[in-house]
Amino acid sequence: MTAMKILIIDRDDSAANLVKARLEQAGHKAAVSAAKSDAIDNLASQPVDVIFLDPSPLNNARQLIISIRRKLPTYTYVVLMGTEMTQRDAVAAGANAALPKPFSSQQIVTHVENAGRLLQIMRRLNNPDEDFPSGGGVIAKSAFCQLFLSAIDRADRYTEQAFVMFMSLRNYNQIKVNDSDYAADTAAATLARQLSRIRRQSDILAQTGKHEYALLLQRPNYPTEPVEAAMRFADTLSGNNEIRASTREPVDILIDLVEVPSGNLLACHELTVHEKAA
Repeated sequence: MTAMKILIIDRDDSAANLVKARLEQAGHKAAVSAAKSDAIDNLASQPVDVIFLDPSPLNNARQLIISIRRKLPTYTYVVLMGTEMTQRDAVAAGANAALPKPFSSQQIVTHVENAGRLLQIMRRLNNPDEDFPSGGGVIAKSAFCQLFLSAIDRADRYTEQAFVMFMSLRNYNQIKVNDSDYAADTAAATLARQLSRIRRQSDILAQTGKHEYALLLQRPNYPTEPVEAAMRFADTLSGNNEIRASTREPVDILIDLVEVPSGNLLACHELTVHEKAA
């Protein structure tokens, strides 16, 4: 993971220093501030990637987090700390994740991993140097980026859950080398067609990489629906030999399901399509 700049805002010295020590041990640059107002005032000139924030003695952290987001020039991942803090409490306050006290070192590491994942997704989607055209039920990356940012905004405003399922052809380059550019591109295009066919009509499918596609799942009907959807896609694709019609190589597919706005990796499926269509 790339080293990140992290700010810990907490009046509790022992808790703040525990977070700082664990983050520095993992290779990140961390600073501690007990004064909320001073820390927020300095954010415009000293932006950070992640903020661990205990808002006490405030009962409602929402205005504090709004002030933080207004000060920062780029999107920053916020972890809200506090006794019996829940994920729903954190999202309702405008944060990305909750770190209830007392906490473990592993919980700190997990939150930073999730932050890195979400911020990396945002950078990739928002990179104007590479876009992919829409067509065949698949929208462009630039359009998907706006929908993704809207999902983050709606999580903040309305506590709405959203999920992104990334599906990529993992051995695309190997297929190019061992078969041909045509075989690799055809396998990727076939994957896109199959994804468009098996997705729900309400789900938004986009091409987000040379051989990567993403599906935005919004407002699930029940808590386990996104995880079940990822499993359904994995089962369906693993038995779909049309993806192998153009290549002699087995096709390796990776499916990652990421929760918004936490960046939590809820499911990861690695599958191989062995059989070739007759």
